Amino acid sequence: MGFFSKPEIRQFNYTPRYWDPRKEEMEQRRARIRKQLQEERERAAQEESGWKPRVNADGEEEPRSYTHRTTLQHGFLREQRMRTAGDDNKMVKVAVVLAVVLFAYLAMRHFAI
Repeated sequence: MGFFSKPEIRQFNYTPRYWDPRKEEMEQRRARIRKQLQEERERAAQEESGWKPRVNADGEEEPRSYTHRTTLQHGFLREQRMRTAGDDNKMVKVAVVLAVVLFAYLAMRHFAI
């Protein structure tokens, strides 16, 4: 057991009470249509700029991979920011504890306790 006890891990068990398959199918269709419209907009913008996508041996367009890379980079940067924010909080706590200890020392010295 040790000197301090660790709390048990809480598990999250959620069971939905209502599921509407028509609504889910409609949302999937809307998402698919939005994706198609976005691809058409991108193709139109690419045609205007004169950019042509890479084509593999089968004659199919190769997907762009830079979007995944940027997502990973943003996640890494977000994690770094959170880590430094946590370090700042630790430094503040250490400074407060040191100030309290210093105040207690000076008070005891002044009142000769």
